[in-house]
Amino acid sequence: MSKIFNDSIHGTITLHPLLIKIIDTRQFQRLRNIKQLGGCYFVYPSASHNRFEHSIGTCFLASKLAHQLRARLEEDKMDLKKDKKLSNDMKEKYLKKFEEATMTDNDILCIEIAGLCHDIGHGPFSHLFDRLFNKAIHKKHKTTKEWEHEDVSGDMLDYLFENNPDEEYNLYELFHTRIGLFRKAYYHEVNKAIELMLTDALVAANDHLDIPTDIPTDIPTDIPTDIPTDER
Repeated sequence: MSKIFNDSIHGTITLHPLLIKIIDTRQFQRLRNIKQLGGCYFVYPSASHNRFEHSIGTCFLASKLAHQLRARLEEDKMDLKKDKKLSNDMKEKYLKKFEEATMTDNDILCIEIAGLCHDIGHGPFSHLFDRLFNKAIHKKHKTTKEWEHEDVSGDMLDYLFENNPDEEYNLYELFHTRIGLFRKAYYHEVNKAIELMLTDALVAANDHLDIPTDIPTDIPTDIPTDIPTDER
């Protein structure tokens, strides 16, 4: 059964039942407790959005783009049929290529799943964990392997499906705004100082927490989220 979300940015969003099943898993729900901007929250109190809502928004935008591409493809096919300059043989040739490129509903659903799950492998404080902490641990313990959160996202998605067997805009303005905020807020000097201190704290605590630094073959469902927690 589809569900409707009331998103603070995009308004009402209707998601496919399969997407809802993915969202309802423990692996995806953990994203609620992972801050999107890492240490920015300690500089800008309103920068409290998390990977959960970010992933739903990405799913919505990916779906919107896919539907626009499919509509444009249909428009191009109609324009080709009306073109009087091309011979019938050329029209048939190009129409065959258009048919091969047709996007099915399943194609669009796969794109939506990719958007929804692209960040499912993030750890505590988002990129602080897979960049600063990851490199700091590798520097301290040379035998560990550095990894990217995309690697963990792929493994986490495999783990999700294996352990949940019943579950099967204007883009210029969007990215222009994103890069502006990224440079101004994410790279704020106080934020960077806080993230370095958090990295030092995680490295020091790792002797007791023993946070895995290699990509595991069996990813646990209880990967730690933000430390400290916002709960009082």
